[in-house]
Amino acid sequence: IWDLIFEPLTDELKQAVVDDVNRILQADPRAIPVQVNLTEANYGLLLECTLSFVTTNQVDTLRLSFDKEIGLIVQQ
Repeated sequence: IWDLIFEPLTDELKQAVVDDVNRILQADPRAIPVQVNLTEANYGLLLECTLSFVTTNQVDTLRLSFDKEIGLIVQQ
């Protein structure tokens, strides 16, 4: 994602990132990806991953903000 942060967020690029994130999330047997969204934020990209945790059936959303100036910000 860091290599793409200065690139225009086209539909093709957005889909490629979402597909890659889904592939990575599916490799972890503890959680099932429910939804992955990628949007442009003020100074970078916002990645929102909604996960269903297998052992508890709990659903939660992980928000990762990739900021051009600050770096990675994990939001709850």
